[in-house]
Formats: sequence, C-alpha cells, structure tokens
Amino acid sequence: MSAPSNDGTDRRSVMVFGSALLKPGAYEAALLNADGKELARAPFWIEAPGAVPTVSLDRPNYSDTEKIVASWKNAPGNRRDWLGIYKAGDPDQMNYIAFLYTGAAIEGTATFDDSVIGKGLEAGDYEMRLMQDDAYLVLATTPFTVSQSP
Repeated sequence: MSAPSNDGTDRRSVMVFGSALLKPGAYEAALLNADGKELARAPFWIEAPGAVPTVSLDRPNYSDTEKIVASWKNAPGNRRDWLGIYKAGDPDQMNYIAFLYTGAAIEGTATFDDSVIGKGLEAGDYEMRLMQDDAYLVLATTPFTVSQSP
C-alpha cells in the first residue's frame, strides 16, 4: 500500500487487497484514521472456489400452523436477493406465495411465520427458492410438504 499523496488524486481511489491467504468466510474491513480511530466498517465475504448457492430448511415437513426456517449459503449478496415460497413445480416465478429478503447476506437464516405467510399454507407440496436481486432468477431450491394440523 502506498502513502496518500495529499494532492486530491487519492480521495476517490480504490484500495485493492489480496485475498489469497484468507480462508472462505465472513470478514470486515475497517477504515482507520492516522490515530487509529475507526471511520467506517464494511462486511465482505470470501467464497470457496466453485461455491454454489444453496437453500435448506430446518425440516422437510410442516403442519399448516408451524413456522418455516430457511437457511442459505453462497448467495451472491446482492441488496435484494430473496427467498420465496412456491407451490412445487410451479414454472411461473411470479407466483410466489410469500417472500423475505436475505439482507444482502451471503449466508444466513430467515423465518417464515404468520407475519409473513398470513393464515398459513394449505396442505400440499412446496418449494423454497433462493432468488437473485429482486428478479425471478432461481439460484437454488429445496422441496417441503405442509399437512393440515389435527
């Protein structure tokens, strides 16, 4: 890293750091002033080579009154990546039943409860889909089943 020039040319520059020695996972970059005071902090991720987005659920079967906990890994981390619940096999990506944003997280969990789903899901087969950046591009999917509670 070179010292700042103080001539104004480095005020909007980009700092490039190598990542070859960093293991895959979550990190934070901190901007410090000359006295070591933190000025800003930003998260970033190192992905494993060939990492593929995945989505999973805490269980494969739910009753119509249970919350559904979804987890994802290796998402792109776009601002509006999202999770959607769909009827199994529905080819129309716009037919989601409920959705939650991932919060631009590469990995994490989200809970679909009454506040998201409403009165609950009807009995049947469904899919949880990880979708890219407010679009209808499927990154990953996993099936699940809902049954009527007694």
